[in-house]
Amino acid sequence: MSDDKSARDATPAGQPSAVTPRAGLRGGVVTGIVFAAIGAALTWAVLQACFPVFGLPEEFQRPLGTPPPEVKARLNVATARMNRNNAIFALGLFGATVAGLMGVGEGIARRSLVAALLVGGLCAVVGAAVGSLAGLAGHLLWESNMSGSESLPLEAAVLIHAVTLLLMGGGVGLAIGGVAGRSLRTSAACLLAGMLAGATAGVLYPFLGAVLAAYFGFQANTDLVVPPGEVSRLFWIALPAVLLGLLIPGLKLGRTPRSTQAAEPRGASPV
Repeated sequence: MSDDKSARDATPAGQPSAVTPRAGLRGGVVTGIVFAAIGAALTWAVLQACFPVFGLPEEFQRPLGTPPPEVKARLNVATARMNRNNAIFALGLFGATVAGLMGVGEGIARRSLVAALLVGGLCAVVGAAVGSLAGLAGHLLWESNMSGSESLPLEAAVLIHAVTLLLMGGGVGLAIGGVAGRSLRTSAACLLAGMLAGATAGVLYPFLGAVLAAYFGFQANTDLVVPPGEVSRLFWIALPAVLLGLLIPGLKLGRTPRSTQAAEPRGASPV
């Protein structure tokens, strides 16, 4: 008779087996931050290389002077479509790289190359899907607040970034908790942690981005869903990524085996 079967036979009725694999995350805060930072660096590098991905149609790329109303209306529609698609691409990329790399870190913490590749790939898919929805939501909020305005008030910029990054962060948390955590409690905890990290970054970014831009003299436009300028964009990416790497493993919940509780007398107080 094998050791595993002996352990199962020795477990009292109604109690989980002592050899049941522990659900939850294996990687710690350091692993989370390191791999989230790698994902952030990859996101920034790709955006620097090819963003914006989508441009205006060729008919609008030459100087128009003062276009007639019907041409201006078509230009506005094309510009809105371009901004929407670029926001969806950028947030989808952000969600995919951070979730995917954090999933790889979780697989490495399990000391399994197969787990690293499988978990990382599945997390990237979920992160990309929810990140794309976050980009769409951010663009729709931006469009509704920018209607007829030259710039956004600060509270509108905070709202747009908070909602966008809350959704993207929730997608990263859901990916890590659902794919790697393998339990409802872990999924819920990671989802909440990701939403908290994203919302916190979204609230802080317009304030801190403006302060840092004024102090160091770099370009920053917190009115846009995806900021322009390499330094401002790096800060916009790094802030939520570090918070995601910190909070998702830091707030992890797992299923603790209770087989040791069976030996305690009924009513005994835990130490």
